[in-house]
Amino acid sequence: MPSGSPYKIYMPHKKFLEQIAAYYTDAARIDSLAEITFIFPNKRSAMFLDKYIRRHMTAKYILKPKFTTFARFAAHTAAMSQPSKHELLFMLYDAYVKAVTERNPDNADEQIKDFDKFIFWGDMILSDFDEIDKALADPRILYTNLKNLHELTADYLTDEQKEIVERIWGATPLTFNYIDTFWLHTKGKDGEEQSELTEKFLSLWQILARIYELLRKNLADSHRGTPGMQMREALRRIKDTPASRLKRRRYVFVGLSDVSNAELAIMTRLKEAGCADFFWDIESPLFQKPDGSIIRENKAFSMVSQLRSKFPMPSDFTLQPITEFPHIDIIGMPSAVAQAKLTGAMLAEMTDSKQINSANAVNTAVVLPDPAQLMPLVLSLPENIPGVNVTMGMPYTSTNFATLFSSIIALQRKARKLGSRYTYFYQDVLDVLLHPHMMQLDPEHVQTVRRRIIENKQFNIDAEELITEFPHLAYIFTPVKNLDNLNETYDYVSSLLSNMTEAFKTNVDQGLFNKSFEYEFLKYFSKQTAELRDLMEKYGITMRESTFLTLFDRTLQAMNHNLEGTPLEGIQIMGVLETRGLDFDNVFYLSMNERTLPRRDYTKTMIPNNLRRGYGLAPIEQSENFYSYHFFRSLARARRVTLMYDTRTQKNGGSEISRYLNQLRNLYPGATVTHRLLPIEGTQPEAYAIRVEKTPEVMKQLDNFRAGGHKSLSASSLKSYLDCSLKFYFKSVLGLNEEDTPVDYLDSAQLGTLFHGVVDHLYKPYCGKLIGDSEWDEMMNGQRFDEYLIPEIAKKTGHRSPETATADDLSLEGAMTLAQIRAQVNTMLLVERDNCSNPKNSFTYIDGEVIHKSPWQINPDLAVNFKMIIDRIDRMDGETLRFIDYKTGADDSGVDSVEGLFKPGSFKKRAIFQLMLYAEAYQQMVDPNSDIVPSLYIIKDIMKEGKIKDVSISQKKFVYEAPSKRDNADEKSVVNQFRNELHSMLGRIFDDTTPFEQTSKVENCTYCPFIQLCNR
Repeated sequence: MPSGSPYKIYMPHKKFLEQIAAYYTDAARIDSLAEITFIFPNKRSAMFLDKYIRRHMTAKYILKPKFTTFARFAAHTAAMSQPSKHELLFMLYDAYVKAVTERNPDNADEQIKDFDKFIFWGDMILSDFDEIDKALADPRILYTNLKNLHELTADYLTDEQKEIVERIWGATPLTFNYIDTFWLHTKGKDGEEQSELTEKFLSLWQILARIYELLRKNLADSHRGTPGMQMREALRRIKDTPASRLKRRRYVFVGLSDVSNAELAIMTRLKEAGCADFFWDIESPLFQKPDGSIIRENKAFSMVSQLRSKFPMPSDFTLQPITEFPHIDIIGMPSAVAQAKLTGAMLAEMTDSKQINSANAVNTAVVLPDPAQLMPLVLSLPENIPGVNVTMGMPYTSTNFATLFSSIIALQRKARKLGSRYTYFYQDVLDVLLHPHMMQLDPEHVQTVRRRIIENKQFNIDAEELITEFPHLAYIFTPVKNLDNLNETYDYVSSLLSNMTEAFKTNVDQGLFNKSFEYEFLKYFSKQTAELRDLMEKYGITMRESTFLTLFDRTLQAMNHNLEGTPLEGIQIMGVLETRGLDFDNVFYLSMNERTLPRRDYTKTMIPNNLRRGYGLAPIEQSENFYSYHFFRSLARARRVTLMYDTRTQKNGGSEISRYLNQLRNLYPGATVTHRLLPIEGTQPEAYAIRVEKTPEVMKQLDNFRAGGHKSLSASSLKSYLDCSLKFYFKSVLGLNEEDTPVDYLDSAQLGTLFHGVVDHLYKPYCGKLIGDSEWDEMMNGQRFDEYLIPEIAKKTGHRSPETATADDLSLEGAMTLAQIRAQVNTMLLVERDNCSNPKNSFTYIDGEVIHKSPWQINPDLAVNFKMIIDRIDRMDGETLRFIDYKTGADDSGVDSVEGLFKPGSFKKRAIFQLMLYAEAYQQMVDPNSDIVPSLYIIKDIMKEGKIKDVSISQKKFVYEAPSKRDNADEKSVVNQFRNELHSMLGRIFDDTTPFEQTSKVENCTYCPFIQLCNR
């Protein structure tokens, strides 16, 4: 809880709905309550008015009025039911297929999109159709073919539609000219028609009109309709009903704002019949200037004001004016979760100070423009609050089960059949097993299996082994053998959901799961998937490029589950639209950032804004205008308002403070607005030095590297020592290693392995042979490349049968890798062949991937075990050996001095160090009479420049001469300098007075696996 003065106690404002309740329960009107139908923008405000009316009623047996929303009123009047959202989408797809078939009977199959692709824009089309009906527009004209452009006029609205549009938007003749403007984009230069783009656009518009007709007919035949159809039909019936019959009831419209043309027409008809009352809420200094005029700069305020003028409130009703602004506290902090935690702390303090108690907890609201904040908020609420009611839509994607279900879908979709057994990709298995729900059910066993997969580097995990390992999770790991079969797929999903539900039910009493959320969601999903399956069978949905599993997942991704509690009790948690018509003393808003409130867009539509304006549909920006109205209206009667926003910088600009907050700060000089930034308090961990002294125990561990011990030094371990002696201690002495997790892509290490492998495969048949023209020709035969590379790439990319795979069987990544390594190796061979055109450069191939492991006498007191793997050894001019190291990374082929090879941070020089180390060790361990030429094949340079660079020190090529040929007295010779530096380094490793310490080069720590141990 932020520091500050205690909350001031305010006298609450009289609620908007409470004033309406008092008006209809006075002595003059209470006896007529049963004849009234109250019509609201949402169900929650109806429940609150019902509460207030019951509070004001003195007699026990007065019949109550009816309470409904405008949408339900239209559905009842039209006598039309509404199909489920899922069925409506299937009906739309059915109409789409018929429309395409009618238009293209000969090639309909090629034109029709699969259902799983159609669902992405199906919802948008349904929304457009709904708006067309509510706007009373004619879809046949709206979706007119451009070929009939000469028949278009700029005005297709009837006089009645114009009047309605002018009432709410104040339209002028220019408004209707938007239609002509829209069509200009379909004309090419000098008025010529555009080609392919125009044809596609026109085809879309033509077919949408027909889809609308087919869908409407199908719905009407079954006495069903969309909300827009219900509204249009309700208007028709109300118009056809005599005024004397309409006056049998009284219709009271409460707190409306963004009304459609159809709704306006219904209100007009009932007003003219003398059976309607209207109530508008715009009495606040947030809406009005000091002189009482509306702040018309905000279009939403202006539009509600126009509605109030066209549909005035009862003459004997006076809405209590609001003369004071609420106290507004704006708080910015760099965390979304911190906003939820701060809200919980503030609610706890208000509860302790008795500003919130069981009697008035309902007067406090927490509004969440971002539904993803719901779970963090619920988990942050204190135990001392008197109760909580959640009434808002919670997206499926914000649940923990959503991520688990998506992981299971991926597991099944990427399953492979190897021989007669089904296998899963290791990462998909880990994603499922390590999900929080699975970890709660069986944490120890899960971690055991995880370690086994990592340690054994298992790429493909056998399904039967998993079922044996986790018999209670067989419903997850049983493979779906035919992903394109609806029944088999549904049976799997159904079993998955039912078993998960049972697991939740069994473990909820142990506190493992939150019953009120996850358990209820699972039951809800089970019903939704059953409905999906029935609809797929009913409408004969088939799949081409995807699977039914994917369809289940994609359809669920678009779902919201409405959480409905008891709105009349407890602190209210709601979305922005749930605040309509309601007033609270204490109001909290979280996530007050641009693109959250207001969002980037509220309307997803295929109808451009010009056409929307021209044909009476609400323009795209209208939804944002009315969200502005709802926001300011929810603050109007509050006494304390807390508005929080995220101060973190985000790539999409979402960290910008909401414009609504800037308006409160800058446009209302009479308001008390405080603005503060709260940092996330915490302490930065102190960096500390780690120093490992050479104690007797440490020296005993080092003895394992001496001759006769069970450990060996290597080029890799010595390079670690050069980078950081403490890293050498962790990695080589203690045996600590970073987790070598398999990856589902070909990383640089795997690409390097493939390169080394294919080169060794090409050269291996010629051990001990002089490489000539016939050998070059054989090695550059593409078949030799592929016989090694294709199976290896297929194995690394998860192909089900790598040993029989062909180039055509490789994935796109695999095919690109094959082409890349072919090009690299072929270029290297061509460059080598060109070099060998000079007889001085001819060579005999000795061997590749040469391993030598034996004791190495460093000095009379020190002999160590050393292991080296030399990529390739050639013999030049009959005597000199050439040690070749292939490098597919960014290494240097030269160094200014020998000392530069031993400096910390000289990463690009480490390849030269390794070759010289191998030369020194080879002469000491294998052949003391050999002269050795270190040679680096830096593949990137070979590909770029077409030549192999010599390894150089001080810009000179050198030979690592045999000990018998050296001038041991020449301390400046490269070989002697290297030998001395190397022996000195090895001596420090085994010197009991030289501790293992952190490197002074902090940049060396960037990719170190032990960076957290050092706290750097």
